[in-house]
Amino acid sequence: MHYIDSAIDANADDRLAAWLNGKLQTASSLTLRTGFYSVAALDVVQERLEGFLRRGGELVAVLGGDVLQVDLAALEMLLDLVEQHPETTRAYVVVEPVFQNAKTYHVRHLDGRASAWVGSANLTLGGLVTNLEAAITLDTEDDDPEVVDRVHAATLAAIEQPAVAVLDHGLIHQLDRRVQESRFRFGRAALGPASPLVLDHGRALLDQLERTASGDPGLHVVSTGLSDLDAALGGGLRRGTLSVIASRPGVGRSTLALNMLTRAAITDGIPACLFTFETTVDEVILRVLADHTAISHRYLRTSTLTDVDWTDLAQSMVGLLDAPLFVNAGPAPHLEGLCAAIAGAVAAHGVELVVVDPVSFVLARSFANTPDRELAETARRLKALAMQLGIRIVATAELNRQADYPTMRPRLGDIAGSDVIAQAADTVILLHRPDAHDRNQRPQEADLILAKNRYGERGTVTVAHRLKVSRFLTLPSNWDDPPR
Repeated sequence: MHYIDSAIDANADDRLAAWLNGKLQTASSLTLRTGFYSVAALDVVQERLEGFLRRGGELVAVLGGDVLQVDLAALEMLLDLVEQHPETTRAYVVVEPVFQNAKTYHVRHLDGRASAWVGSANLTLGGLVTNLEAAITLDTEDDDPEVVDRVHAATLAAIEQPAVAVLDHGLIHQLDRRVQESRFRFGRAALGPASPLVLDHGRALLDQLERTASGDPGLHVVSTGLSDLDAALGGGLRRGTLSVIASRPGVGRSTLALNMLTRAAITDGIPACLFTFETTVDEVILRVLADHTAISHRYLRTSTLTDVDWTDLAQSMVGLLDAPLFVNAGPAPHLEGLCAAIAGAVAAHGVELVVVDPVSFVLARSFANTPDRELAETARRLKALAMQLGIRIVATAELNRQADYPTMRPRLGDIAGSDVIAQAADTVILLHRPDAHDRNQRPQEADLILAKNRYGERGTVTVAHRLKVSRFLTLPSNWDDPPR
């Protein structure tokens, strides 16, 4: 028997994550009971757990209890495992309105030995690696085998309780309904009649409407830099919203998103942050300079610049130095890491606008086996994060190959995971550029198709583009003489 307490055992090797990952290497079975559980925790043990299951290891899990303990996304991930390994994997959920406080983990090894962890740690990221947790570990090599086996027997006994049900799609739907009903009841009770919260928000809303009517929109909207698009969106990008820009590769969705970001940071002084997984910081800077100097990418990359160009470049660099523009470039993170980085940027720099480019690169669910499901989970989380932090998030997405046909305008259904995108996003902009297929077809024009527009009507906004200098702009009135 060994006592572990993270208040005195600070070593990561004494955490539940290290214990589980180590034991799973030689395990033939794992039984566990936990009240709280999360996607982030499953990510931590993903690799070893998948290897364990591929070897034919048996998994039995009893999870949850009260609706406050339900993590539907984690349940869906666990159900994926059950469906992939139906002969060796069983999962159960406590469905009655009671808390399950047991946190026990039992491992039987290939050599017949058994180990157990009995303590305070739930199957959450905190329980695995960060929280102050205490536990006793047991092993049949040193401890009474009967005591160790009782940990396993208790999990099997829990399965037989009337309050426990087998995890399946129907149960997830039932739990989702219970969670939503519970939130409605809690919210209604918390508000009450004419609560100060309602009155305060009402006054703030009236003040904001008055400022808007007088021509001062305030920071509740951020301009996209395109006046016609702002008008279609009811003024611009609003707090708590998720906007998606989708197109085929090479059409200009990253440029359009970057234009919105730089307009906010450089022109309006609003802190803005780019998370890009396709390019480097140097390339981002080059695009920003091309936009603000009207110097072609090709000339900037090759340093083929005139004296006037060098002067313009130096002046632009000075103007950019104080702009609250932040860039995070690198390999695509897991969704949990991205959300944490966005929250950190908001806390550290007061970021108001975030661009995620492209959203399809984010690894949302480790056990999800289709890109559509990855994108669906990412869209839901980003929308929730935008509301929680009171920011605007713009994400770029890719259309499928059907949208390549020159005669076809893109549709909402051309986006992977389009059903969830349509539900989660406040605005969906499909970028269509006819001259991408035929240089002579409406040259230097682009259609921003508003396939979803929560704050206005659906329709199409036509803009001009100068992609050689990374720029979209409002269609000039003298378009008979397009910009060169």
